[in-house]
Amino acid sequence: MTPVTGCSAATTASGGAGQPSNTLYSNANSIYNSFQASLQKRFNRGYMYNLNYTFSKSLDTFSDEGQFQIEHDQTRPYLNRGLSDFHRKHRFVMSGTWDLPFRGNQVVEGWSLSGIGTLQSGRPFTVVDGDFSGFLFESSNPRPNLVAASHEDQTTSGPVSSRVDNYLNPDAFESSGPYFGNLGRNTIIGPTSGEWTWWCPR
Repeated sequence: MTPVTGCSAATTASGGAGQPSNTLYSNANSIYNSFQASLQKRFNRGYMYNLNYTFSKSLDTFSDEGQFQIEHDQTRPYLNRGLSDFHRKHRFVMSGTWDLPFRGNQVVEGWSLSGIGTLQSGRPFTVVDGDFSGFLFESSNPRPNLVAASHEDQTTSGPVSSRVDNYLNPDAFESSGPYFGNLGRNTIIGPTSGEWTWWCPR
């Protein structure tokens, strides 16, 4: 995926009949850096495979160019800069085909086994402050404060399957009250995900 340049928005003075108006600025940008490696074996001796690995990092102010208002504090868009919504630090993709060595009759002969698998790091996401009370501020998805000395323990530890309902560490966050919190955007990485698909064509 290719990061795109977006636009941030800040609410300005009221327009006609007391209606608010928005001013759009083209002051957002994105950066993507990666290391990519691949290993390929062409079809020979009845099999082939293709291995691809990417180590990357993507940063932006926001990832959805369809949004014309940034989250959190719209007057300070730089506070929204963080990992892209689609960021995946590690991504490994494997595919291959093997002609099954069955010979002798038309029923078992000519079959092959093919498959493709993907293993990748989790996507980042943002914790939102549900108790934010800054009614004087124009905001969407305001973020809470990060408790001091909690930069490394925003999530709980242990197997993901055993903490589906308590993935986040609630002691690491506190409501920012009437002010914007100091927690950054996309500071938490979700669980690793994998998918494998196999089929037997003939």
